[in-house]
Amino acid sequence: MRSIVLIAVAILLPGAFALSCESELRENVNLLPADTPPGVLSAELLAAAVHWVEPALPALVWSAEVPLEPGDAGYDAVRYLAERGLLPSGWRADELSAETWGAMLSRFLGWYGLSARQVRADPGREQLVTDLASALGAVGESVRPLALIASSEEDRSQIAFLGVVWNWTVYPRLIIMRPKIDQDLAGGLRPLLDELGNCVVRLEHYVYAPEDTARNLFLTNGDARMYVVGSEPELQAWPLLVPDGQEDDYFSFLAPQVSELVAYAAAFDGSRLGVRSLMALMPRLRTNLPPTRIPGMLRTPFAQ
Repeated sequence: MRSIVLIAVAILLPGAFALSCESELRENVNLLPADTPPGVLSAELLAAAVHWVEPALPALVWSAEVPLEPGDAGYDAVRYLAERGLLPSGWRADELSAETWGAMLSRFLGWYGLSARQVRADPGREQLVTDLASALGAVGESVRPLALIASSEEDRSQIAFLGVVWNWTVYPRLIIMRPKIDQDLAGGLRPLLDELGNCVVRLEHYVYAPEDTARNLFLTNGDARMYVVGSEPELQAWPLLVPDGQEDDYFSFLAPQVSELVAYAAAFDGSRLGVRSLMALMPRLRTNLPPTRIPGMLRTPFAQ
């Protein structure tokens, strides 16, 4: 009979949350060779899970040690986890103990202040999927994304700016997304919010404004410098200080440094979008967020 090893994994007890992304995780497993070593499999699945929850997340560990060589199976996923502090020192490509898997989950879910559960010894493929699906169900209840949407002045059905305030996270940031060719506001905001979400993250709250009002909300604050800190697809050139006065070019993806990106993350060294600026423009904004909820949405409770 398999032993049960108690690991301090930051995930709520089974049954507390629904499983999330089970089918997506299994699809990822099926795309990998059948003989993928267990350690590599765990890294591939966890890296995919982090991408779903934390788009354009910058590296958190500089000069991270990567225990694989470029070209090795799983190198990109392992490097991604190592650079974000999610790869324990005991990780090995060819094996996966309960302690190592528990530590990987614990570090990830510790970003969201969740509590512990049991991890089965020497988890196999099915257990990896179940553990991660359970973890992602809990994480989906913990994050508080706030969509920022601006319509074009010329055509209110067209999207001029699309972003998400990602504050309930290990790295608070504004994620700027390039609208897809077929995305617009003709059908209202709800279909767009659904498209912005995924199997983990559901966008329920938004702030909408015409382009000129949005510019006042997002761009006018002389004491805050803007940095590009992460991107999709991932590049290694960040962080990049945006020259003063060029923020609008970056937000509209006209600047050559971001013109080929699908999305990127911006951080500010001063207060750019805060409670006061949002409240001051509330009469000119459209939102489903009650005023009493604004301070909580703009908090950064998990930032390290």
